[in-house]
Amino acid sequence: MNFWPRRRAKALKAIFRMATALCVVAGLIMAPDTTAMSYAARQAAIDVDVGVQGITFITDLAAAGGTAAGSVNLSWTEPLHQGTTPPYSYVVHVSSTGEISNRNAFNSAQPLSAFSSSTVPTPGAGGGQAAFTVTGLMPGVDYCFAIEEQDSSSPSPRNGGWVREGPWNPQNCAVATTPIATPSGLAAKGGLNESFVSWQALTSTQTGYSNLAYYDLYRSTTSGANFVSIATTTAISYTNYPLVPFTTYYYEVSAVTTGNSQSALSAQVFALPFTELPMEPAGLSVVPSSITASISWSPVTRFEDGSVFFSTASPSVNELEGYQISRSTQACAPDFVFLSSQTVAQTTFSDTTNGNPYYYQIKSYNSLGVSTATLSISSLGAEDYFLSDCISQVVLTRDQAQSLRGTANNLGGDVVISRSFRPQDISKNNPNIINSVQFVPLLNGVTPIPGFAFSTPVQIIVHYNTDVNGNPIPSAISPDGSSDTNLGMYWYDGSQYVKMYGTVDAFNQTVTVQSPNLGLYQVREQARSTNGPVFDISNISGRIITPNGDGKNDVFIMTYDPGPNDVTPTGRIYDLRGDYVSDMTPGLVPNTITWNGMMHGVPVTSGVYVYQIKGGGKTFNGTIVVAK
Repeated sequence: MNFWPRRRAKALKAIFRMATALCVVAGLIMAPDTTAMSYAARQAAIDVDVGVQGITFITDLAAAGGTAAGSVNLSWTEPLHQGTTPPYSYVVHVSSTGEISNRNAFNSAQPLSAFSSSTVPTPGAGGGQAAFTVTGLMPGVDYCFAIEEQDSSSPSPRNGGWVREGPWNPQNCAVATTPIATPSGLAAKGGLNESFVSWQALTSTQTGYSNLAYYDLYRSTTSGANFVSIATTTAISYTNYPLVPFTTYYYEVSAVTTGNSQSALSAQVFALPFTELPMEPAGLSVVPSSITASISWSPVTRFEDGSVFFSTASPSVNELEGYQISRSTQACAPDFVFLSSQTVAQTTFSDTTNGNPYYYQIKSYNSLGVSTATLSISSLGAEDYFLSDCISQVVLTRDQAQSLRGTANNLGGDVVISRSFRPQDISKNNPNIINSVQFVPLLNGVTPIPGFAFSTPVQIIVHYNTDVNGNPIPSAISPDGSSDTNLGMYWYDGSQYVKMYGTVDAFNQTVTVQSPNLGLYQVREQARSTNGPVFDISNISGRIITPNGDGKNDVFIMTYDPGPNDVTPTGRIYDLRGDYVSDMTPGLVPNTITWNGMMHGVPVTSGVYVYQIKGGGKTFNGTIVVAK
């Protein structure tokens, strides 16, 4: 049997394998000798193995700053092997002066051992992901890396399987991670049962080009010792709440990267939180009977400055500890007698009155002390909102007080009437102002309510002082003398002061008006009649009305001085022919008389009309224009 063709084909196959391996090592892919292959094919039909031999290229080497100081993370895809001889090893060269972009640069670069003692991993089977961290580098220095894999055959690069003459990955450089800096600018400020702590953000350079994971805040009540972590946050501030007021708290902060590299702790700072009295209870209500008075109120959830408790459902003792109930026979007196203490959860109290008239004050209290209680509520449900002089006040009936309760007013919360004197309004530039006070409706004791008004007029009482001669002070006393009979009330409607006159009580030194409006009220010196009512054209709301129901200038209003006899005048409207049109009616605000532009319930036509007001033997005439 002739074996020559078989032996010849086997020899050609071996020659082809050697040529392919050499071509891969050189980084080139060459076609096999087609002439030889054709010749072998003509000799015999054989199956020739033309698989590539050697180690494939590493083309995806990537470098990035590590998490630890002076570190760089390297990663790549494991090369594939065929026709090579294990064991395998990696050779890593490093440059800190430029990229390694070709064979000459690789040969010129130094081995990894010249920069780091990190151990290069052993190559795997190929195809998987490989990575390791180079440590011990100079932080902040830019390093470039290149890597080759070799097998255990001849040490010659051309014959031993070294592979790195192919593509050179340009993204093989990285800055060695710098140590993460300690956060600076730490500051702390005490607040209402809390501390506000802040610091400056670290830049990417300060984090060593690693991603910041969070800041770690530490706290202690001992300077320089016993610090414990209380919060981790990516923000640069933190509110530490709730705290024990008037206790010194110390703080330090550090920074942590995504690789759990943590900076040193900052220098410590301290803060001293404080607390305030709770807001006085609101939403008071009384259910009277012949022998008892059952009082209820809304839970207090705020401090007196309006700040909401940290826990409104279960406040701490530094926020709210309970309620105190006191009783007196006077609406505003220093002799209120303590009756009972209630827990935070108890917002009702029943007292036995046996039909006697009493006034009650409900106060809240916490670890700092007891709240104010300038509101007195009677056993019949009337409410008196006093100023500090215990005379100036707003007086509400039980029905009017319903407007202040969140359960009845459709405002979404209780209304608290803030009361204050305005001494800044009294000056040499305003010599006729005797006293100035302000009553402001506040939703939940915090937010002013524009346009708030009661459905019926409430009583506004403002006190004034007198000198030894009985003259109101401060006052611009005229040459012919001045007395409290020349006093009256003004109300500021948001754009101007409206003269409301009022009733003067010389004995109690008060001026009282009935008004549905809260706001700014002033006792002023003004001309008052001593023998009857006064009708003043300056007190007309407007000479032109447009009764179209838009709420603007729909009604003609005349404000008058009822005089010492408290006269209530009457009024009529006539057309220019003298024919009767309509009666005028008392306004919502006392000491006013009005006409709504109607005749028998139907709007009148446009034109000029005559009003005639009579009272106390006096008659006051004038004209008004109806426009549409």
